[in-house]
Amino acid sequence: IDLGKVDTVHTIEIWYLTDEASWIYVPGVDLQYSVDGITYVPYSQNIWSLDQYELWKRFQFTAKVPVIARYIRVVASGMAEIPAERPGAGYPSWVFVSEIIVE
Repeated sequence: IDLGKVDTVHTIEIWYLTDEASWIYVPGVDLQYSVDGITYVPYSQNIWSLDQYELWKRFQFTAKVPVIARYIRVVASGMAEIPAERPGAGYPSWVFVSEIIVE
């Protein structure tokens, strides 16, 4: 995400869909930020969770100290293999993201 200028980033929200019956599970999310678009620094990382959620849910990442950035890199990934006894077991999961909000 190009913010268009170097700015202070306090939080990043990611809205995503979960629907286990359709093999859509909570994504793993890795966030990074950069001033120059070349060198990226980890902002935050979220580990997999298989808890039950409402259909639309959000991750909110807040830095301990606001960061200065122009670029935000979001890497959201599905499970390579859905665990046994879950809908779609043995197959990769889907990832559905609706919004990414940078404040």
